Amino acid sequence: MNDIIINMAITGAVFSKNENYNLPITTHEILNDIRKCYELGISIIHLHVRDQHGRTSIEAELYKPIIDKIRSNHPGLLITVSANARGNKLSERKNVITKLKGDYKPDLVSVTLGNVNFRNENVIISNTDVIELIKCANDNDIKPELEAFDIGMLNYAKYLFKKKILIDANPYINI
Repeated sequence: MNDIIINMAITGAVFSKNENYNLPITTHEILNDIRKCYELGISIIHLHVRDQHGRTSIEAELYKPIIDKIRSNHPGLLITVSANARGNKLSERKNVITKLKGDYKPDLVSVTLGNVNFRNENVIISNTDVIELIKCANDNDIKPELEAFDIGMLNYAKYLFKKKILIDANPYINI
């Protein structure tokens, strides 16, 4: 499996339990599905967390119990946290980068490279916010996982690399 990277996002950020009863949203459910996927050979777990009402959240504290168990039970599994919750201010998005320290620090942080239209919601992120999130990740020694949902986002990634905003010689782009 050394030649293949399997990045698994078991919860995603769009659907709810009402739409899919099997969707893992509690810490226990998420960890149970991670265990199963780890046994099948995933390389990276792309985490999304939910608040007590089951809504998508980027609250750093909600990641801690999951990250703690992953680190102790699944050595070598890379952890990505999401900085992409809809409607959140840049300062709130940065919290998953700046507030997860020590053993809770993720290996990667996902940064969507532009606006995305989902069914009933939109992710709106300015180019300035994208650059700030990438710089914040770099400053905190967390690799940005660049999310590209269309060709325009891939072109933007190329621009960022050309302008040396992406200082890593090997950017990681999730298509």
